[in-house]
Amino acid sequence: MPRSASAVLTTAALDRPSGRRIQRTGPAALLVVVGIALGGCTSSGGDAVTASPGTTQDRIDTVQTDPPTRDRAVVVTYAEYSAADRRIDVSAFVQGVIESGGRCVVHATPTGGAPLTGPPSAAQDGATTTDCGALTLPVPARVTGSLAVSVTYSPATGADLSSPSTEVQIP
Repeated sequence: MPRSASAVLTTAALDRPSGRRIQRTGPAALLVVVGIALGGCTSSGGDAVTASPGTTQDRIDTVQTDPPTRDRAVVVTYAEYSAADRRIDVSAFVQGVIESGGRCVVHATPTGGAPLTGPPSAAQDGATTTDCGALTLPVPARVTGSLAVSVTYSPATGADLSSPSTEVQIP
């Protein structure tokens, strides 16, 4: 009679250092096979993965090595001048904040000139951040040279957050 798949999976043959071969079947054999298979495993962070044979339920314990980021910061991912539209296009997100109801505004300060401010844009909550979406800032014809561009996030409640400045060149 052929063996069932579970019987095949729960059979383990072990070689002893003395050269004698022993064979075990059943749940204990499965735990031995799992323990041998996982014996050299490590997670991507280099932490050892341990199995707990001999318990009613098999379990694998892992240790998280990189804690989630709790710092709140506005991150500009894109800032470019569009000569055809005479505007600066900006994309940004808010790290460490997951909420809707806030707003994002792009600012630019020309060297030696008056600051420019774009229209506010509603921020949207994402899976891991708050997304400012596509922001635009019209640039007057008189403005040329280097502009320091930043984004400010204003939450529904709490203090505003601003990104570090990013340089954009206007020809």
